Amino acid sequence: MKLLLPLSFLFLVACASQQQDSSMPRQTTSCDGGLSNEQEFKLNMVEQREKDGQLYAALAALESLPESVPAVMQHKADVLRRLGRPESADYFRRLQKTCLSAWGDHGLGLIAADAGDMKKAQELLQRAAKTLPTEYRLRNDLGVLLLRQKKIEEARFELMTALELSSDHSLPAVNLLTLFMVQQKPVAMRSLMQRYKMESSEWQAAVQSCESLVAGWEKQRIAHLPSEKICTVPSPIDFPVAARTGTTG
Repeated sequence: MKLLLPLSFLFLVACASQQQDSSMPRQTTSCDGGLSNEQEFKLNMVEQREKDGQLYAALAALESLPESVPAVMQHKADVLRRLGRPESADYFRRLQKTCLSAWGDHGLGLIAADAGDMKKAQELLQRAAKTLPTEYRLRNDLGVLLLRQKKIEEARFELMTALELSSDHSLPAVNLLTLFMVQQKPVAMRSLMQRYKMESSEWQAAVQSCESLVAGWEKQRIAHLPSEKICTVPSPIDFPVAARTGTTG
């Protein structure tokens, strides 16, 4: 599941043995100040490059900013993770000792998930969500992880929470739609799609997520119905012609 994205499973490389033990004492440093106005502007530009998928450019720009500042450290850790760089774990561990400790837990949780250590991943993501309970991205990713383990009701709770906390509903809505798809609940799917005015592209994203989810269950030897039975259901609503064809008339 797209980290902070629809079920994209973009949990990138690192080693489960690199995770910090949850029993270790957690120190925090202040988040006050640390960047000049010019540096704040550069960090905003980094964020935009990240959104645009220009990760190498974002990393290059981060080199001119003080990584001792937690916000800079967070961005560098996540860019490195998304690029598959193993040193990202070191940055996330350092982040755990700052005022952004929840995002350190979150990043290490994603790394653990990618390494196949679901128990450690769940522990870290749950701790992150407990630290920042109203941060929809943390609740979303925890829901995705639970869904990957076919813990359906637990996943539904987290995704519903993420959906109601989010101002931009598309991410948790697609993940929740995927969950309803694997549950074969067309009424719930229709209600969700109509309430949040979901588009055909989001329906297709849920179908692709469903297929990825089932493939993941197969690798974990988790019992499930075949994807052709649960991922090929027709859309429970009719999309406007413009949404299907891209036309404006």
